[in-house]
Amino acid sequence: MTENAIDSQITVTLTIGLDTIVSTEHEYDRDGGYQGQREVTLLEAVAERIARQLTKDAREQIDYAGVRRRVDDAITEMVSVKLADFTEREIVPTDSYGNPKGPARTIAEEIVTAAAGWCNQPSGEYGRGGTRLQKIIREEIDRQFTKELKGAIDEAKATVTAKVRDHAAQLLADTLTAAGGAS
Repeated sequence: MTENAIDSQITVTLTIGLDTIVSTEHEYDRDGGYQGQREVTLLEAVAERIARQLTKDAREQIDYAGVRRRVDDAITEMVSVKLADFTEREIVPTDSYGNPKGPARTIAEEIVTAAAGWCNQPSGEYGRGGTRLQKIIREEIDRQFTKELKGAIDEAKATVTAKVRDHAAQLLADTLTAAGGAS
């Protein structure tokens, strides 16, 4: 420091109002096209910050799983009622002229009849594979049996491998012991 130091004061007066511009933002349209810059006032920045905090707090307080569950339950109930009404509705079979032919049946009965017909249709080449239902049952039994059999085979392989490894180690030890005693 020098002996002739200048003693001075600087006074700065800063006036900030709610309409003071504090930043600029780039604006884009819905398609991502640039629209230019916009000046942001202190009032807008504070309002944006408060709104963001309030919506964050509100989102944290909402039980989304509970809302989702209630909506799912309401939809399931509405669909179940409509489906029950629909399947209990009666239909009358008609000929090509619209004349009734046979007794009235519910849609549920028609669905059961159609499903049974599908299940009982022949499967495989020339119907030699039995019915479709028999084929489905056979394939499921095969899949389950294969899964169980694979587990049993893997377990047996592991047991045999462990026993062979133990026996080979014992043979090697016996051979080395015999070779060491013969010299």
